[in-house]
Amino acid sequence: MMDLKKNCVLIVLSLLLFSNSAFANLSLPKSVHRAVLKTQRELKKNDFKKAESILVSYIKKHEKKHYIIHFLLGNIYSRRSKNDKAFKQYEISTKLNGSYAPAFQNLGTALFKKKEYKRAGDCMLKVYKISGEKDYQTLYFGAVSYILAEKPLMAKKYLFFLTSGKAGPPKAEWLKACLKLSIRLLLYDKAEDLIKKLIVLEKDNYKLWRLITWFHLKREHYKKALTAFKIYAYLKPLKSESDIRLLGDLYSVIGLTGEAALHYEKLKKKNYNKIVESYIHASRKDKAKSTIDKALTEKPDAKLYFLKGVLHFEKFEYQKAWEAFEKCTSLNNKNGRAYLLKGYCAIMNKNYVEAKKALKIAVTFKTQKKQAIKLLSSII
Repeated sequence: MMDLKKNCVLIVLSLLLFSNSAFANLSLPKSVHRAVLKTQRELKKNDFKKAESILVSYIKKHEKKHYIIHFLLGNIYSRRSKNDKAFKQYEISTKLNGSYAPAFQNLGTALFKKKEYKRAGDCMLKVYKISGEKDYQTLYFGAVSYILAEKPLMAKKYLFFLTSGKAGPPKAEWLKACLKLSIRLLLYDKAEDLIKKLIVLEKDNYKLWRLITWFHLKREHYKKALTAFKIYAYLKPLKSESDIRLLGDLYSVIGLTGEAALHYEKLKKKNYNKIVESYIHASRKDKAKSTIDKALTEKPDAKLYFLKGVLHFEKFEYQKAWEAFEKCTSLNNKNGRAYLLKGYCAIMNKNYVEAKKALKIAVTFKTQKKQAIKLLSSII
């Protein structure tokens, strides 16, 4: 799943180098105007330290505060990575002027950095409401902040609006955020609609197909999940063990166990039991047996010996089956079925001493007891 924090890159406003006409539009007092002009000259020379000192000096000399002075000082602090100081200046600026959108924008950014997501969302929503133009991207940032603040229902209102078409053609990032939120809120019909829109916009985006895979997995729609994940794998060839295993598991859960086994075999850390069982369920028993033989050369395994015994047993190869069950029980004495089948194979081999030995142990297992007694009675 995509990380909303990484994909929500909040626009941190750069230092504002105001022109004289911009000051006139703001109707700044003369003293403020002069301080800003001095600050501007230093900023043009990239002398942020001197620019900072001009504004700090102004604040000390003037009892009456002005929002522009604190806003610019906040920008300078931000540029100099003095984030806590920048935050305080933006707060002062917004308190002095509750309708100056840039200050709320930068305060929201600062709050987002501090992980105060609810307040960041409130600031972005304020910017959206007081700006002359409706900046829908700011509304999106606010919605994402609410998601990160664990306020999904607040985010839902704004993301549903943004993806409705009322805010113009929805951007892919809006649709993806809304999709993840819809899945989280179990609004699956809405999620399906969003997926259709996203495929039109970004059908070649491998990250989208991973998200769609996750959606279908959550709903336990495994065939659809497999289709989506195969497209993902086509766009971005699988390299990680977990992805290769997931593809194998998806094939397995819909019954294509032969395909599942092929993918399990690609793993560096192989689960031979899983591979063998997949081949057996796919009726590829020769392949299952060769896999067992290969695995047993690497490490003895009771379950693999048991499966090997079963494969020989089904082909009426009782001596080979007995040998496999013998090795199985020597590694695991808790497998009652192995003792029962070992006893039966011994009977078929006319080795009654070994048959009695195995069946007397099989009798001690509740599940095999009845059959073991019956086989014992046939040779006593």
